[in-house]
Amino acid sequence: MRAGALAAPMYIVEERTIGPSLGADNIELGVKSVTVGMALVLLFMLVIYRGFGVFANIALAMNLVLLVAFMSLMGATLTLPGIAGIV
Repeated sequence: MRAGALAAPMYIVEERTIGPSLGADNIELGVKSVTVGMALVLLFMLVIYRGFGVFANIALAMNLVLLVAFMSLMGATLTLPGIAGIV
């Protein structure tokens, strides 16, 4: 398997370490994206479906609450792709 490998030297050009604030920034951005996305979806459904949009929005909000509650009971981690899937 190693017959085709080239013996090229590796030089470290730059090395960085990141702190825990990067995770906090991701959480803050995730909460903001869910809030903005949910608001836009609710507004769209109110405009398009009018009266029935109110009932659809209530159902959507309950779905989000139940999903977050179930994930917290299971101890699941909410990642940015997961947030995008929820939105």
